[in-house]
Amino acid sequence: MRRCARKWLLLAVAVVLTLGAARLLWVVYSPSGWALAASQPSEEECTDGQMVRVDRAASTDAGFDGLATLPASVVEYRWTGSASDGEALYSIANYSHEGALSRRTYYGPAAAIEALESYTRDNTGRLAERRFEDDDGNLLKVHKLVYSDQGVFVGEIVTDSSGNVIERVERARREGAATADPGGQNVDVYEEKVFSASGELAAVRVRVEDEWGNPVSVTDYAPDGTLLLVTEYEYNKDSWDNWIERREYHVVPGASRILVAGASRYVSYPGAG
Repeated sequence: MRRCARKWLLLAVAVVLTLGAARLLWVVYSPSGWALAASQPSEEECTDGQMVRVDRAASTDAGFDGLATLPASVVEYRWTGSASDGEALYSIANYSHEGALSRRTYYGPAAAIEALESYTRDNTGRLAERRFEDDDGNLLKVHKLVYSDQGVFVGEIVTDSSGNVIERVERARREGAATADPGGQNVDVYEEKVFSASGELAAVRVRVEDEWGNPVSVTDYAPDGTLLLVTEYEYNKDSWDNWIERREYHVVPGASRILVAGASRYVSYPGAG
């Protein structure tokens, strides 16, 4: 029986302030009464609708969020320094019934809105542009996505509110790179070259990503090839393979591995129709 659509109806999202930090509670109604939905529906309960795995190569929207299964919304909290300092609301992303990003809101201190992100798509449905505005509707910046003739995402151009280029990123898959990490999961390796507003090479990043586009590690280099920073990521995932907890480590190869940041996500899945 498909209980997900029939027994759980999302009615409201309430943001409450606790100890000065925003904390989001999912309020739902079930036949047994009101409840806080901290866990996700099981795979057994939701078996149709959008409960399908996403081919990252064919879904740039999903690739941006590292999603294995299409959600209705994703609420993300982040912390830096120490988890004991408490999490802060970072963003809320909403998805359409087709699985496309429809809107994302970013939050700053005390849950104040910092930016609103909207999206433009090309005639094939691919994500073509990401626009960032402040809470008053003033344009902050635009990310224009670049694709190869084969439709592969190969970079982006970032412009300011006046249309001036402030950053350009070129992205290429490293051919012949390892396709599995030491843990045995499938990975892809990409090199990203970051260029400044003047067109000079500012940095080089090597990203190792899992099959859904989540970073496994990111290695930053200076333009002359000097190693600057190695960052590694660990995830806990729900039964739909979407990550709900992430830990970020700064690594000195052969010397240290320090936990520096983390995040948690609350994923709401659409009901089966």
